[in-house]
Amino acid sequence: MEYGDLIRSGIGAILGFLLAQLINVARLLCEWWRRPRLVIELPHENCQILSHGAEVGPGEIRDEKIFGFYVRNVGRQIATGVRFQLIKIEYRKKDGPEFADISGHAYSLAVYKGAGRKSEDTETVLVPGSAALVELASWREDYDPIFPAVSGLPDYFEEICSLAVEYRFTVVAFDDKARYVRKVLTIKD
Repeated sequence: MEYGDLIRSGIGAILGFLLAQLINVARLLCEWWRRPRLVIELPHENCQILSHGAEVGPGEIRDEKIFGFYVRNVGRQIATGVRFQLIKIEYRKKDGPEFADISGHAYSLAVYKGAGRKSEDTETVLVPGSAALVELASWREDYDPIFPAVSGLPDYFEEICSLAVEYRFTVVAFDDKARYVRKVLTIKD
């Protein structure tokens, strides 16, 4: 074997290796570009999705407001196993300049099913361009605080938030491939 053949073989091996790496990078870029992308959107100002009269007793009707948010897939692939969590609850009283933490636990949120109907759907599939409406909290005229739509709130929640005028909820949405989005939502009483 001549010296020139060795050089040509070495150059061929290096070019083959570089071409394989270029193809791998192109494949990764293509997967990244086609991936699902979740975004959190507000349906209306103050996160309100419904305001209506709720019957609490025979002939007794109270004003009720339901608050929520949309999780939309703006990517190019289906997002599977999409779940929603409330990870931080904060409140501010009228005379208080700063927000105080109530809870820093992760609470599961569910897809909104309509007034008065509790949903157990804490996981969904979002095709590109579609959105899920997630119930965040509710307020009723005969209760002072805004109650998050979660189970397992601290027993002292109603007492602490009795004079709150503003709430901040930190929410996340994520899929089964650990792609997530986080947003802080504010509700003013």
